[in-house]
Amino acid sequence: MGADGPLDEGARRALLGVQLLSQAILEYRPAFKILNLVIALESMLLERNHGPQTLRLLRRATYFTCGRAYDSMCGRDRAACQFLALDPAIRGDRQQLDWLRRLAEMGPPWRCSEWLSYAHWYDLRSSVAHGDDEPVTAEEASQAEYWIFMWAVEPLLQWLVEHPGNPVEELDQALAALEPVPDWQNPVPNPATYEPGNHPAN
Repeated sequence: MGADGPLDEGARRALLGVQLLSQAILEYRPAFKILNLVIALESMLLERNHGPQTLRLLRRATYFTCGRAYDSMCGRDRAACQFLALDPAIRGDRQQLDWLRRLAEMGPPWRCSEWLSYAHWYDLRSSVAHGDDEPVTAEEASQAEYWIFMWAVEPLLQWLVEHPGNPVEELDQALAALEPVPDWQNPVPNPATYEPGNHPAN
């Protein structure tokens, strides 16, 4: 609630996200730092919904940061990659995303380090939230904190300010309007039968 009445959705998401990010800065325990960092992203980028929420978060977060470090934004300054093009809400796309992640873990040319980083941080957050006793290292928490504050926070908050009414739906519309993927990425090959030497990417 603002001074003049209820906040717009964008402002409400921004306020909650900043509060959680502030807690992450103050938190010295790696597990709780990663928990606050990732939940901050969730509060700004996810709606209450059933379905593949993890994949939605990874796609939406990657939209804001992929290529930002070297001024070449994926799907805007260059062709999109399948990590942004595939829609987790579509069952067939989820199958391709599963294949894509397996291919990416093999290395170039399928690897999207940013999508995989968000995936790793989300896995750490889930481990903490569900009582896993596998520790989050100080290095992991520090890397997540640096990347999110350096590259994600500013464009994400700017988006929420510029799209106050329905920022998440409008973000999905922006994702759907990205430049098409290169021919060699479409369709995503099955990693079980993938032969790098015979693929057009190589």
